[in-house]
Amino acid sequence: MLTTYQLTILVLSLQTIRTIIALTQALKLIRADKKKIAFVPTMGAIHAGHLALIKKARAVGDFVVVSIFVNQKQFCSNEDFSRYPRTPKKDQELLKRTKVDLLFMPSEEEIYPLNLRFPKFKLGYLEKILEGKIRPEHFQGVAQVVWRLFDLVKPSIAIFGQKDYQQTLVIKKITRDLKLPIKILVEPTIREASGLALSSRNIYLTFVERKHAVKIHQVLKKLIKNLEYKKKLIHNFKVQLIQEKINQIDYAVIRDAETLKLPRKNHSLVALTAIRIGKVRLIDNEIIKL
Repeated sequence: MLTTYQLTILVLSLQTIRTIIALTQALKLIRADKKKIAFVPTMGAIHAGHLALIKKARAVGDFVVVSIFVNQKQFCSNEDFSRYPRTPKKDQELLKRTKVDLLFMPSEEEIYPLNLRFPKFKLGYLEKILEGKIRPEHFQGVAQVVWRLFDLVKPSIAIFGQKDYQQTLVIKKITRDLKLPIKILVEPTIREASGLALSSRNIYLTFVERKHAVKIHQVLKKLIKNLEYKKKLIHNFKVQLIQEKINQIDYAVIRDAETLKLPRKNHSLVALTAIRIGKVRLIDNEIIKL
């Protein structure tokens, strides 16, 4: 058990907590002060995209909690869980500088104890299309860990990045379906100067592959440039990527921005793509306002 002195120190500077018992005690003190908890869940390998989410959390909340947990359940059988980048010491140093109040770094056993039963989430078509079709059970894994973390942290607000567009819709759905009193905020994708969307997996791109990857956003930018060009590209999105020598395309589609169903008249659209360059799989998107 944490003493009152330890809890006081905890709320004055970033502390790393690894157990649910310690997390519950620490946040009980925060709630007693009626502070609004803003939560940013991550899988670590912290970069500027994460830091932008944390900046937003600081702006909308009184107490910022960040979690780092590489969730094996959202990796499919053909994906290398062990290869996912892990930089815990660097992450902790970065978070100390960004006014994070509490860092939760639980073990697998803390998140998935043997005696805890997880629900089967009703995600509907969202887990059958695009990322869901290509990565079966991925979104069930996402839903499970988010549900678990939400239950432990009990935030007022949770912040996610737009780059994982379909994932944000899944999270909004489970939050809505379970009637969780949590406001979900989605922040714009943070990009490198070249336009490449920031991702923990970018470290695996070679110099040549990185130059090739920036073409994804170049095509996406054309989609939002002007209406006539939009109309043309909406029907030729994949073709445009192929013309840029991007050939390993999992999908390149235009969908309704609210539902990811087929486009509806007078509704905002979203262009979504997933491509493979070398051994790296990259996803990106842009909202198209007609």
